[in-house]
Amino acid sequence: MEASFSRRKLVTPAELKDLNARSNLWGAGQMVSHLGAIVFAGYLHSLALGTGWMWLTGFGLGVLLNFLYAAQHELSHATVFSTRKVNEVFGRL
Repeated sequence: MEASFSRRKLVTPAELKDLNARSNLWGAGQMVSHLGAIVFAGYLHSLALGTGWMWLTGFGLGVLLNFLYAAQHELSHATVFSTRKVNEVFGRL
């Protein structure tokens, strides 16, 4: 296996710049959709308590809660929202 992988070979600098663009609108959409998914999974889990489905809904809820760390990590680098203060506020929640 002699192939070498480089970020520059996979993505051009212009494409990388577009992918790294910060947006308050996209950041808010990601945050609202993630929190909405957690609320929905929590609701399904509450309905499933005492049944065999409890394990599946609990797993799904756990995965969603675990991925909150990824959001907090990106907020700490101020890469989610274009406004630094908004990153700071939501990163501390």
